[in-house]
Amino acid sequence: AAPASWCSIEELRLDFSHRRYEQVLEGWAHVEKYTGEALTLVVNALLALGRPEDIGLFVAKAAANLPHLRPTLHQTIASVAMAPASQVPRQHVAAALRDLFQNARVVFDTKAQEALMTALARLNDELRVSTMLRSLVAQGEAVSQQTLAELVQGFLACRNLDAALGYLEQALA
Repeated sequence: AAPASWCSIEELRLDFSHRRYEQVLEGWAHVEKYTGEALTLVVNALLALGRPEDIGLFVAKAAANLPHLRPTLHQTIASVAMAPASQVPRQHVAAALRDLFQNARVVFDTKAQEALMTALARLNDELRVSTMLRSLVAQGEAVSQQTLAELVQGFLACRNLDAALGYLEQALA
């Protein structure tokens, strides 16, 4: 049986749903099983606490120490990108995504990189998107048509027609 001090995923969920974000962060050190959901709850707690600049390094360390979490990182990125505007200021979401780019992208698989590129396109961040795309191509990875379409949509939503057309040309090539 687990020691009484261990924290279950249910307890993390409950703390998060009751906005006890500090308890979610404390629970990470004692969680019974490190899962993608637990990681996402902690990342969202950091975001809710107004600590977006801590997210990239936290994710990088978690993925380095717990490699079984790497295949779930695209879900964590998506949860950051889709954080409700009523609860998290958009500038915190943008800062968190930039921090993930700066500090954690080296541990991302292709799916996670595509999720981050899509989220950055919705922020009209051409430089980071093109940097990641070039990196994927240099690694011999093919970017999916779906991702290219999402990049086009993201830049269109920002009214950046030049970028949208550029990625549309790549999608059609």
